[in-house]
Amino acid sequence: MEEKMQSIELAGNGIACVNPCFFRGLIVGTDGTNDVTVEVFNSQDNTGETVYPKNVVGKNAPPAMGIAVWCNKGLYVEISGTGGSCVLYYSD
Repeated sequence: MEEKMQSIELAGNGIACVNPCFFRGLIVGTDGTNDVTVEVFNSQDNTGETVYPKNVVGKNAPPAMGIAVWCNKGLYVEISGTGGSCVLYYSD
């Protein structure tokens, strides 16, 4: 079966995927002034295993791609910082 890459844009904490999937990477957006903190979990909330550790990202952050972490419980993202957002990539 062919793997299908998917993405979701989040501007705050939330579930990115409810099904088992591979976490493939993310691109973090900022407002150009404030830093953003992002953490990704193998879970439907912030109590699961961390698959992308809490990371403070500045306004010129490069994307974090080329990741292949199996997440059997789905994906949950925590974003903090004024103007923060991210596009998270995953596949089934």
